[in-house]
Amino acid sequence: MLFVGFGDIAARVAQLLPAGSQAVGLRRRAQQQNIAGLELRCVDVTDTQQLAAVLREPFDYVVATLTPSEMSEAGYRASYLAAARQLAELLPQHPSLQRIFWVSSSSVYGSSAEENWVTEETEAAPQRPTARVLLEAEQCLADLPLTVLRFSGIYGPGRERMVSIVSGGGPLPGPRNQWSNRIHSDDGAAFIAYLIERDSQAEKVEPLYIVTDGEPARLGEVADWLAERLQCPPPLAAQQTPQRGGKRLCNQRLRESGFVLRYPNYRQGYAALLGAADKLQN
Repeated sequence: MLFVGFGDIAARVAQLLPAGSQAVGLRRRAQQQNIAGLELRCVDVTDTQQLAAVLREPFDYVVATLTPSEMSEAGYRASYLAAARQLAELLPQHPSLQRIFWVSSSSVYGSSAEENWVTEETEAAPQRPTARVLLEAEQCLADLPLTVLRFSGIYGPGRERMVSIVSGGGPLPGPRNQWSNRIHSDDGAAFIAYLIERDSQAEKVEPLYIVTDGEPARLGEVADWLAERLQCPPPLAAQQTPQRGGKRLCNQRLRESGFVLRYPNYRQGYAALLGAADKLQN
């Protein structure tokens, strides 16, 4: 197995692989990881020669979890799009490849003031430049044996932005009535590992999944719940933020795959996260 980009989600997936699995993880910079069966290499996946050298080895699965060097259109083009183009060029000649799992974002659906549910059948309509780049990267890989995983907002250990906003008094990242969606990092990684196992057993894996929990919630509702748990005042509302409706993401296809979320809503996920933080402090 090959991990193209090796950050938090990839590390969690690697730890969930069956005993005896062998994996290679590619990163721009060196990092120590004590995960059985994993070899980390410093490789620029946007460099044709470097990536081609790696792909001379046999890999059955490729899991791409990229991180942009900067949160801008240029940063996304230099990471997501550049890597997708390299993989689209090199992987068709790779005889042992069974499937590539490409982690993208639900931001490709844009935002709407309507109350309709967003499913995998909903047409992508990215509004932000970075989201348009993400969709372009997905499209580059369309001729490969591909499963795109459009993640909603990821939270979990080390991803505690909403907790920090609430404990700091705000302001919120959007209007209080804006729909928000999220997925705990443990569930996101576990779903990738689950799909790899299904595919290896010749069970059906869809070409596209929305990876999110089962309960979209208004931003203000989440903030108020966190404020109560943190025993602090509700955070200030966003200032000079354009009114956006957000969107309600449906995870029916994920559930129909047979996967069971450990944290099916924000209350369970954040309760576990806050509980872990309390244990560390004590």
